[in-house]
Amino acid sequence: MEEAVGFTVVDYVVFGIVLLLSILIGLYYGCFGKKQKTTEEYLLADRKMNYIPVAFSLMASFISAITILGMPSEIFTYGWMYWMTCFTYFITVPVAAHLFLPVLYNLKITSIYEYIEMRFNLAARLLCTSLYIFYKTFYLSIAVYAPSLALSAVSGLHVWISVATVGIICTFYTAVGGMKAVIWTDVLQSLIMFSGLLAVIIQGCIDLGGGDVAWQIAKDSGRIYFADWSLDPTVRHTIWSIFIGYSFGVFPTFGVSQATAQRFFSCRSVRDGQKSIYVSIPIVITIISLACFCGIVMYATYVDCDPLASGKVAVPDQRMAYFVLDKFTHVPGFGGLFISATFSGALSTLSSGLNSLAAVTFQDFIKPFSCGVKLSDSKTTLVLKILCSAYGVIAILLVLLVSNMGLVLQLALSIGSLVLAPVLGMFILGLFFPWTNSAGAITGTVSGISIALVITVGKFFYPPSWPKFPTSIDGCTNVTSNLTYLTSTFAPEVTMTSLMTPTVTMTSLTSAEEGFAWFLNMSYLWYSPVELTVTIVIGLLVSFLVGRTDPLSVDRRLLSPLVDSLCSCCLPDDWKERGKVEVDGKGDGWKYREKAEMNGPDGQLTNVYGVEMIAKSTQTRDEDGK
Repeated sequence: MEEAVGFTVVDYVVFGIVLLLSILIGLYYGCFGKKQKTTEEYLLADRKMNYIPVAFSLMASFISAITILGMPSEIFTYGWMYWMTCFTYFITVPVAAHLFLPVLYNLKITSIYEYIEMRFNLAARLLCTSLYIFYKTFYLSIAVYAPSLALSAVSGLHVWISVATVGIICTFYTAVGGMKAVIWTDVLQSLIMFSGLLAVIIQGCIDLGGGDVAWQIAKDSGRIYFADWSLDPTVRHTIWSIFIGYSFGVFPTFGVSQATAQRFFSCRSVRDGQKSIYVSIPIVITIISLACFCGIVMYATYVDCDPLASGKVAVPDQRMAYFVLDKFTHVPGFGGLFISATFSGALSTLSSGLNSLAAVTFQDFIKPFSCGVKLSDSKTTLVLKILCSAYGVIAILLVLLVSNMGLVLQLALSIGSLVLAPVLGMFILGLFFPWTNSAGAITGTVSGISIALVITVGKFFYPPSWPKFPTSIDGCTNVTSNLTYLTSTFAPEVTMTSLMTPTVTMTSLTSAEEGFAWFLNMSYLWYSPVELTVTIVIGLLVSFLVGRTDPLSVDRRLLSPLVDSLCSCCLPDDWKERGKVEVDGKGDGWKYREKAEMNGPDGQLTNVYGVEMIAKSTQTRDEDGK
């Protein structure tokens, strides 16, 4: 194999050390100490993790290789406005930390979709689980494929060697080490991501003469702006689309994501889980800010010679890899550090995904249909390891599909919008609307998915077109690149940005087609709010049409604490009195007193989200409902 220019033995050593450390962490937790013998140890780290490493793990699972490769190019192409999304985490994180995740934590469940069955029925639970598995398996294959292309571009290493190596290593340490290995490797990979992006910024600023020079060049081009107050929904980024649209789009990652919830569940208490979420805010904002500033440095470097316009790269998201290859190969180990940072994003995404897929598959599909067969903890852990390994193999094999079928890859990249917003809608219907029944929840979710599918497919026929900042090739000395392997190795389909590349030429349109094309030309940030609104509205309408659920029959543990607060201050006194009944003991739902009147040897007083609950010990169900 011939080494690419500038990718030296030092670079391979740096990259190899990162992979080796990940393997050693997995071996340590899988083969030493407690060896992850129980289900809770394997999936939830025995619910004893400190909130600091969990916070780093949350960030690492959120930031993927696609982010590291694509975000700088986003800033290069559309300007600094995207950075404003950092402020949305001050909205989404508190909501998730106080209104969603504590409800799930206190139920002592492993799969968040167990909540869906408790609140609605098994069919709703299986629908959500199936959607998650479908989404996650495709996304994981892309998470491995994208950085493998980058590695191939800067090192000359064949893309399939890269895919197989990284996929197998990640699957190994995730399957062997369980949640503890996932969390601690995420901590390591977080530090590598910080180091890689920071190194690019520092070296780039040195070459330019300072960070202020890079900032001024971008500012002179109009790329530095912080507030677009336009009410036009077709503008790609505005204050409204970011703070409303992006908030709803990113919220499922924090509020109703199995990967996030497992980390939250791994903490010692709800309070520690909330701390981990809050601590992750500055970490996420820092990594996003670094990636965005990489885009500024990259633009300032290529202000007169855009690699895309000059034909040196095939698609926008190749710019970052080309930037490192073109400017920093004279620094030993720099290429290896950048690739390590990119792959750290991939490894963290893959490990959290594999662990969560094994959890939901076992809890939601195998366990409910086991016909009463109970496995020991050791056998259950073995099954989980097999599932984790199987999903790792599937993710690697799916790369074969997505690398050769651009249409499938585009659908896979759009699948997040297709799945996450409607599933979030079902959780909102369950947590905040006690009138919702199972028919309404399922119908609403299917309706939301249908709208998402219309948007996803429609973009192929009426592709959106958002204005881009102009670029220049006036300073290019050679428009054709000698680094031809960069263009040929990267498949032009493997980018988030390329989703918006027109695939159909529009000619004359009818008025109906023009209206549909305008709808699709909305900022991509508005898609999730539209799908979420459809899910909730249809879900409530169907629930009331077929016969709403009596709010007082709903187990109040399954409702967000906000509902209790609102009911306590807003419901009439006679409704409150109706809620003051003892546990019926029949296993068909619990009803709570607002104020407990007993706390003696015959009763147990418990506080759930600020609502005092009383249940006579002789009538209290155990966790199995007996």
